[in-house]
Order: sequence, then structure tokens, then C-alpha cells
Amino acid sequence: MIVTFEDGGWVDREPSLWYNRILVNTYANSDNIDRVVQYNNEQVDWFTNNPPHEQIYKLSWTATPQTDTITKSLMPWKKPKNMVELAGSLNPKLRGWAEEKLRANKRLGGVIKVDYYTQGEVVEVAILANQK
Repeated sequence: MIVTFEDGGWVDREPSLWYNRILVNTYANSDNIDRVVQYNNEQVDWFTNNPPHEQIYKLSWTATPQTDTITKSLMPWKKPKNMVELAGSLNPKLRGWAEEKLRANKRLGGVIKVDYYTQGEVVEVAILANQK
């Protein structure tokens, strides 16, 4: 677990905590699976072309519920209805996407965040990324 704070007082007193500026925190802010993938394509290109200087890049393989997601949850025929279903649509795409990026010598970032990790192969992706 990584814990970050903006308040330097906490970090100064406890060496296991980090300042929040250590992470380059990105996320697509979309519930559209194609948009999340495209956003992460852009982030990986940026990570690759801008090597970190005392920072860790965080790749967020997450879909963010929007107002429409909540509205759809009230209609039984609409999908996805919740975070579990969003993750179930997105997470299975991670391994193939990551393998493609790694074959192209792209950086995935130092932290990969997913929702409902059991619906995908994030551990396998982390192992692959660390073998590069």
C-alpha cells in the first residue's frame, strides 16, 4: 500500500509515508471503455517520452462512473450498471493491451491501478512489466 499526503507534517514525522507529488496521478474520468483505453494509450506514450525525475507514474486502468452510469443503473436493460460491471468490461483487456505496449518498448508506469483486480490479470501484467 502506498499512502501519500499533501501535509508535509505527517510525512516528516513518518518515513513510510510519501508526499503526494511523488506520484504522477492520471485517470481517464470516463465510463466509456474505449475512451479509457485511448486515454491510457496517450499516457503510456507520455510516460515513455518523459522519463521520471523523482516521480512514479501511475497508470489507472479504471472506468469512472458518470451521471449516466447511475441513471442506467435504474434501467434493467442497460449495461454497465455499476463499478463491478465496468471493471468486468475493462479489466480483461489489460493483459493484451499491456503486452502490445511492452513489445513496443513502452513504459506502463510504476503503479498500475485497477478496480476489482480479480476480473483481470493485473498481477500477470505487473510481472511482465517488471521483466522488461
